Amino acid sequence: MSNSPSIILEKLKIIGVDKNYEIKFREGINVIWGDVDCGKSSILNIISYCLGASSIDTYDELDAKARSCQVFARFNGVRYIFERDLFDKDQYIKCHKEYLSEDKSPRILSPSINKELDAPDGYISFFILDILGIPRTEIKVSPSKADSTMNRVGFKDILKFINLKQKDIASDSMLSMNNAARHVKHKEVLKYLLNIHNEKISSIHAEISNNTTSLKRKESEKKGIFKFLEDTGFDIDYDYEKKLLESDFLISEIDNTINSMKKDHRLKIEFSSSVKNELSAINEHILWSAEKKKELIDNLEKYTKLKKSYLEEMKSITTTIDIEARFSIIPDKEINCPICSLPQKGILKDESISIDSLKHEKLQLKRKITGLSSLIDNTRCELSDIERDHKIALDNLDKIQSKYDVKFANEVSSLVETISLLEKEKIEILSSKKVSQRDKKIISRLDIIDEEVSNLEKIISRLETDLVKANENATNPTDVIKNLNDIFEDLMINSGLSNMSNVYIDKKMDYHVRNRAFTKLTSGGVRTITSISIFLSKLVYAINHDSNFPTLLMLDTPGNNIGRNRDSKFNDAESSDPELYENIYRRLAIISDLAKDADKEFQIIVIDNDLATATMGDPRFYIAKRFSKSDNRFDHGLIDDIRI
Repeated sequence: MSNSPSIILEKLKIIGVDKNYEIKFREGINVIWGDVDCGKSSILNIISYCLGASSIDTYDELDAKARSCQVFARFNGVRYIFERDLFDKDQYIKCHKEYLSEDKSPRILSPSINKELDAPDGYISFFILDILGIPRTEIKVSPSKADSTMNRVGFKDILKFINLKQKDIASDSMLSMNNAARHVKHKEVLKYLLNIHNEKISSIHAEISNNTTSLKRKESEKKGIFKFLEDTGFDIDYDYEKKLLESDFLISEIDNTINSMKKDHRLKIEFSSSVKNELSAINEHILWSAEKKKELIDNLEKYTKLKKSYLEEMKSITTTIDIEARFSIIPDKEINCPICSLPQKGILKDESISIDSLKHEKLQLKRKITGLSSLIDNTRCELSDIERDHKIALDNLDKIQSKYDVKFANEVSSLVETISLLEKEKIEILSSKKVSQRDKKIISRLDIIDEEVSNLEKIISRLETDLVKANENATNPTDVIKNLNDIFEDLMINSGLSNMSNVYIDKKMDYHVRNRAFTKLTSGGVRTITSISIFLSKLVYAINHDSNFPTLLMLDTPGNNIGRNRDSKFNDAESSDPELYENIYRRLAIISDLAKDADKEFQIIVIDNDLATATMGDPRFYIAKRFSKSDNRFDHGLIDDIRI
């Protein structure tokens, strides 16, 4: 089985204004088909956008009904959920691991490399490389130049090789073939994905060094956090999730009990809203004063420790001044040491710290100690005031309760007392819940660091394996290109096109059919089949060979320029051959069998206007969605509650 990374899309979810819209996918081949202008192509565009593409072209239904999008996907078997605003491309992207949870903070990722350092968790394209275990690298923009600018490769660059857009099929815009500079860059990225990037061994060494440095930094950060938690008596193994659930349950039970009491007819008549508000205000004040007291105690302890350290330092300086005064005498004159009684020679003036400097430092410390003493006194006074205020609030609470008991007799006063006690209990639980939420966030941070450490270890392990392979096998780029060439040639020969001679990939990694470069082909049908075969060849290579290629392909309208039925209105006879169209899907089915034999996860998502006969009844094809403007049995589009 190859070590090529896998991405299995599970679901696309559109968070709407009135409702949510979603489409589910499976491992293997997924087909979405239906009438034109139903927003089918936008599904793949939204997926790419949610995974870091720069922008997205929206349409009327999406503008009217949608707010954001979520992509659920497994990356090398681990589920991640990415969420992005559909209409603000500069807004940070959220990433949840395994599941969505309000209690678990998501990663916050930048959609742009220019804002990588602004986002707490970096740039999305680099993050996806990390979770796929693909080592980060840089490529030369101009490989032939020694001083060429180096560009960092991200997942955004890989998206261009796994998403064949409808507008790019049969077009020179595919992989920027119509732009020489960009096309050269794409070919350098391709070499990186095929593990034949120039200076591979030195690049691997550099990546191992960089990732090892990052790993040590993360481990040091983790160690520092653990040390802090141990020093503060933090219980790392405590089940904070369970504690939060228990707190929510208790709060819910208290609220239900209080609401039930308030529904009592007599309570509605006799319960004073002003007293209730007063009780609530006092309870809030009690909670505040308790928190303030803890803060002041912590500050007092901090100030006291700091003052103690200053006193010790001033004592040390005083001793130094005393010794300096005794020993700063005429050189070579012996005197008896006041500590050990042994004869000592004087110290040269220019070898010691001046008395004036020491006295100045001592004076500064005295001022700091005086300031701290004043701060400590003020803190103690404030603490005393808070404690007195806290006691007064408790006394007031008791007084109000007593007054209420006298006024409303035993039944009502008992009811009020119960509600008051429940309110107190709720406040205590809420206070405890806040602490648990804070502690859970600390644990979540440790989990994130653990995940980052694990990802770095995987990357380093993968790099070390790649380095061994690079050193021992020294893979010849010619062999890789030959393997890719054989796959491409097989796909073209079995496409149904005639005269498939001189089909090959040259040393510059340009594709040729009938001895012509792709951009020189004139037939729309041949261009279409060649476009699809170029992308399929890379997918098949990733299934059968070690690479950095994800085993995912998104294919938009493969029947572009190809008619399902032969029609005289087509000038290009090849373009109207229905066998060409059917053969596309037959090749997809064969790729499914190849992946099964190789025991390799893969996924293809096809958007089309028609449903190929080859797919009907074949379990290898999963119909993820069908759209129709005229048949009410099917959704009009992904946004299914607008009919135009």
